[in-house]
Amino acid sequence: MTNREFSDHLKQNMFQIKPFAKKLTKSEQAANDLVQDASLRAYQHREKLNEVDKFKSWFNTIMYNTFLNQYKKRARRRRILNSTEASVPRFFNKSTDVNDGYEKLKHDDVFELCQRVGDSSYKAFVLYYEGYSYKEIAKKLKIAIGTVKSRIHFARSKMKKLTKKHSISV
Repeated sequence: MTNREFSDHLKQNMFQIKPFAKKLTKSEQAANDLVQDASLRAYQHREKLNEVDKFKSWFNTIMYNTFLNQYKKRARRRRILNSTEASVPRFFNKSTDVNDGYEKLKHDDVFELCQRVGDSSYKAFVLYYEGYSYKEIAKKLKIAIGTVKSRIHFARSKMKKLTKKHSISV
């Protein structure tokens, strides 16, 4: 069967194929997906159809088998997932352990550099690094916002110089 013949027969029989798919799946969207999957499978095996006048029954058989395979696959998946709790880790990583070693090393490097900058800039930068806003830092250290900004800028500049000088990557 050629591509053209397959396409023509599929179009001619679609008005009977769709209702059968909907009867199997009980859903319009699932029926469309089933017809598409079955069409692909039938197209791949179109050379096996010897009698073209039996296209509809041949296609419906392929579609029914496709539906059964999908149903069995879903049932198997549900059965495995609903089985003992011991098998759950194989399918889902429910571990809450996080390896944050690299982040900790970066954090330690930043604080080591901060300590080399100077005490006043160090305090402002650490608070900024921890997520405080300029306003909150100014209130906490009892200094003006402009002073906070300049200290943080100074700390960043100094840390950049130290990083380049000692080739520490942050």
